[in-house]
Amino acid sequence: MRIIIVSLKHSLERRKKIEKTLSALKLPFCFFDAVDGKNEHHKIFDHYNNKKRVFIKGYPLKPGELGCFASHYSLWERCVELNEPLLVLEDDIELEDDFLNVYKKMHLLAESIPYFRIGRVLDAKYKIFKQIDDCHDLVLYTKPVRSTQGYMITPEAAKKFIDAAYNWYEPVDDFMEKEWLHGVLNFGIEPPLIRHDFNIHSEIGERAKPYIPLNVRVIRELYRSYESIRKLCYSFYKMRKVNLTT
Repeated sequence: MRIIIVSLKHSLERRKKIEKTLSALKLPFCFFDAVDGKNEHHKIFDHYNNKKRVFIKGYPLKPGELGCFASHYSLWERCVELNEPLLVLEDDIELEDDFLNVYKKMHLLAESIPYFRIGRVLDAKYKIFKQIDDCHDLVLYTKPVRSTQGYMITPEAAKKFIDAAYNWYEPVDDFMEKEWLHGVLNFGIEPPLIRHDFNIHSEIGERAKPYIPLNVRVIRELYRSYESIRKLCYSFYKMRKVNLTT
């Protein structure tokens, strides 16, 4: 399976580090130049709904978040164009010791699972879908794990993400979590195969929390409740779809 590393052109040290790691394992990979949201314009920016974003959240996305969404969107397009599954990795990760063993089985998983994560940021809650080996399971997440640091994607899932991104307003990891929006189920491998390299500073940057007026906070909570209802309804559907119980 082709491995694509998404990385900004100027992130030479990051590239050097991940290249050394993957080359040592003799894995096929290439770099994909990420979109710099501070200095580049991408066509997907024209579909970014800043008005909705500010109305619901009270503040716009940062340039780094815009660039991150555009970068992954471009990779979805590449996946559809190549018509083959891809393993997407960001450049700020480290591999777990058992990465290679599970990587060799990913092409088989991709035959029936359109998309799955291999890393996460948040603690995970999930239902086990199938066993991969003695140490790893393919799971269906029941709570957000919020990460784009590593995932396998097929053309089928990529097309669904692209179609749903015609009117977007949130960071790409939040967008990818919303199964009811695009119909792509949040599968993953547990325990994770990658981890964040905490020696590397985020390219997106930290956000200073702005003052949120009371009316926006009310709107935000109402919208959160609305999405919680949609998520709950969809969760019953997805569990039936994959023959799991809630």
